[in-house]
Amino acid sequence: MVKGSKKDKVRLTIDLPIDEHKYFKILCTTLGLSMQDLASHVIHQFLEEYEDKLDLSLAIQTLTEIKKGKDKPINYDKFRKDLGL
Repeated sequence: MVKGSKKDKVRLTIDLPIDEHKYFKILCTTLGLSMQDLASHVIHQFLEEYEDKLDLSLAIQTLTEIKKGKDKPINYDKFRKDLGL
């Protein structure tokens, strides 16, 4: 689950249909989780998956540009040198 101090968090209020709220509450009880913990976990997981898709999209775009000659791959030794490693 997503952890952190209360200082690092903000409150989020959502409206759910009554049936979904009941089901969500039952599910949390069955899993032994608080509603807050499960909601935080699901949001965090969604954000991570979305970020991964963005990273993949950028990688595909970069490879396409390299294949078209619009961009050049970076030499690993030059990359390390540029970073001062």
